[in-house]
Amino acid sequence: VTTQDGRIVSPGTGTLRIRYVSDFDAASDNALTISAVYYEAGNQAEAMQTVEATGKAGALLPASTLIYLNGDHSYVKSSPANIGLLFDQLLPDQPGGDNSVYTLMLLQHAQSKGYSMENTKAELRYLDLVDLDNSDAWVGSSGGCDVFWPYPEGTGRDTAFLLLHFTGLHREYRMNGVSLPDQVKASGVEEVSITRGEEGVWFHIAESGFSPFALIWPEKSVSRTAAENRRRLPCRSLADGSLCVWRGFAADSPAAASREGLTQPGFICALKADNNSAMAADGKFLSAAMALFWSQKHPVIAPA
Repeated sequence: VTTQDGRIVSPGTGTLRIRYVSDFDAASDNALTISAVYYEAGNQAEAMQTVEATGKAGALLPASTLIYLNGDHSYVKSSPANIGLLFDQLLPDQPGGDNSVYTLMLLQHAQSKGYSMENTKAELRYLDLVDLDNSDAWVGSSGGCDVFWPYPEGTGRDTAFLLLHFTGLHREYRMNGVSLPDQVKASGVEEVSITRGEEGVWFHIAESGFSPFALIWPEKSVSRTAAENRRRLPCRSLADGSLCVWRGFAADSPAAASREGLTQPGFICALKADNNSAMAADGKFLSAAMALFWSQKHPVIAPA
């Protein structure tokens, strides 16, 4: 077969793989996907504001990016292709059921990898970059993708979030003959760096790296007095220096630490003296879960 533009198309064999969604009716109404916003070099900040103004999850794509069907570089769609972000609930364990079993399974798996889930709340979603003109087939983006996740109710810019990515999991539960528990057990768990916006968090995904994500935060924080906040507490190293602590006082950056007279930036407070809490940048103490998380992830630095 020869196409109008002169290309020769030969028939071949392939595999049709149908992936599930949590709600067929919502998917039919395109309620689970959000069109990506393209941006030119120099106007990314404006594009971010456009996405945040919707109050919904969203995605940014560089205008120059190439879109690969199923991540295959042989099948390229030049921008601007009609690409969207699938922002879906986790799938129910069975038709008509809920996803509580799968949710618990993933959180327990994260805990087995050293991320404590005690006294935390979590919002889990399945994300994919999809071709809205091709039955929401998943695609890759040569320039990567920036994803926006609105703040869950009761949280905000000062909340201490942890974003985890469960690698290797997809929407074809049990289609490959492997049980869901075994698939979860074999999956990886990686922490994703986030940037806080006015209305939610942003994070970057490389060419293709979607699957379930969990946004986790402390169940509650307890305010302390200024004197308590400045107690001498054990500290632990944070390599990028993005949160600084001196004598239990938290600052947002090395520069902020310097303004406050904090002479040793680059530390994050891990544990209160009773080992029950950790300190956030807003001067509040977090749950034991977050304290345990920092204690497991960072080497001990001698108390100030």
